Amino acid sequence: MRGDGPLKRMNTTLARGAPLGVEELASVGVSPALANYYVKTDWLLRLGRGTFAFPADELVPYRCIAFLQAKWPQIHLAGGAALRARGLATPWEQDEVFDFWGGDAIRLPGWFTDRFPARYQQRGAPAAGTPGPGLGTSLVEVGGALVMASEPERAVLEVLSQGARVSPAGMRSLVQSIRAAVPLRSDVLGIEIAQWPRAGVRAAAAALQLVAA
Repeated sequence: MRGDGPLKRMNTTLARGAPLGVEELASVGVSPALANYYVKTDWLLRLGRGTFAFPADELVPYRCIAFLQAKWPQIHLAGGAALRARGLATPWEQDEVFDFWGGDAIRLPGWFTDRFPARYQQRGAPAAGTPGPGLGTSLVEVGGALVMASEPERAVLEVLSQGARVSPAGMRSLVQSIRAAVPLRSDVLGIEIAQWPRAGVRAAAAALQLVAA
């Protein structure tokens, strides 16, 4: 790597642990054609269409999530994944999966799902109510990245929605587990419950609101 050409700038300027899109590469003078050449000469690894990484890099999950959210701004970490991103335990989950919710019909890329357990649900957000701080989703800094994730009160409703097909006893057990692990703001939870479209989830969440009060 001689001089200050695009190869040197790419290796010394771009962050490690995250995918590299065409925009990031263009910022250091690497065109799509040059990126293809770097793949052939082992300076870059092709992850997917228009997505690359440094060959010896270990991709960091939350940096990858930030990359995906830059591509699809409508998606957010939901349910237990949102709670874990905020440093909260999810003892009711046997497997820790990156759950994404969003309104768009998208498919998570294979380079991500091959490395990290993840799933996406196309679900519209609840009807908009009175906006305010601490409602809905917000950015959280985790794993060296800023990612969009549900606030805890929204996240527990998403968890209950995912468990909506379990038996009544199973739902009660889930509610008890959430009570023990997740501190909730009663006023915020009340607003989220009022906006939630599914009556069964609202009823289950009402028990959480009594504890949070």
